[in-house]
Amino acid sequence: MTSKKTLIIFLTLIFTSLFLFNCEDNPTEPVPDPGRRDYVWQADTIQVPFFYIYRMWGSSPEDVWAVGPGGALSTTIWHYDGESWTTDNISRGVMPRCIWGTDKDNVWIGSSENKIWNYNGTNWSENIKFDVSNGNGISFGDIWGTSGNNIYAVGSSGYGENRIATIAHYNGKEWALMEFPEYQYYFVKICKGVKTSNNYFLIGHSEDSIGLFELDGKKLTQIIRKGVGQDNLMKVEEINSELFFAFNGTINRYKNNSFNPIYNYNQSIFSGGIFGRNQRDIFLSMKYGLMHFNGDTIEYILEFNDEYFNDMLIFNKKLFLITNNYKQNSNIIYKGTLK
Repeated sequence: MTSKKTLIIFLTLIFTSLFLFNCEDNPTEPVPDPGRRDYVWQADTIQVPFFYIYRMWGSSPEDVWAVGPGGALSTTIWHYDGESWTTDNISRGVMPRCIWGTDKDNVWIGSSENKIWNYNGTNWSENIKFDVSNGNGISFGDIWGTSGNNIYAVGSSGYGENRIATIAHYNGKEWALMEFPEYQYYFVKICKGVKTSNNYFLIGHSEDSIGLFELDGKKLTQIIRKGVGQDNLMKVEEINSELFFAFNGTINRYKNNSFNPIYNYNQSIFSGGIFGRNQRDIFLSMKYGLMHFNGDTIEYILEFNDEYFNDMLIFNKKLFLITNNYKQNSNIIYKGTLK
């Protein structure tokens, strides 16, 4: 009996070890349902002379901010309360190019002229104006973070051959500026996949190329460089705490330090935007509208003409999409609601 009991215990330990090993070695993750496409669309128009909305951020569908440069200094910041878009018509020394927030009472704007502004739930105010080594002003192309104590604003100072890639970091108390004179790029995007990478990824534009960069917090490394052109547009986005890349006509999911292709699209009509809720609910901006990938197929869910896509904001059952119509000098914000 003793030897039989010992054998049973021994076999139990072996099978338990094998099971645990297999679970850790080949972890399974739930596959989400295909993303829905039954949206009802509405369009709002904001028309201010020489003003174009570049970026959006919101804490909810009833609290959305939209910003951009140009026009009067009193009409560069707009807010949507669930019913209508309004601006407070207060003239401010800010030319917004990007926006991001942690909640409705803590919103950040990256501007040109070295400036970053903050909204505290009541008022907008200038948070910092940087001094830069080459004497040229910083223009921030993106601002994003993982919390109120970890925010990055990225862009560049100077122009052309004198351009310097620039990254500012906020730790919750103060900003620190990092300049990379070896790279003559203007950064337009930064993000991080919490589940797929400990590093940050950035997209930058120079006079003759588009580059993908990786940042470990201090060290910046260029990992992809392509000549400027429609066929070389690329975009990176954090979707459900993972990194997704769109370039070379392929949607790529970043996993195990490599790019894993999941679907091919027509690169010649790609206009440089990828967004989504998960790996089976991804949106691509195209020349003629918005396409949706549901994990199996890709098709248009919104079509438009003479409009240039700028940004997109996704909530549980709502989408906000910014386009600019340069012929009519207008900004069109599409709102899509799932039936």
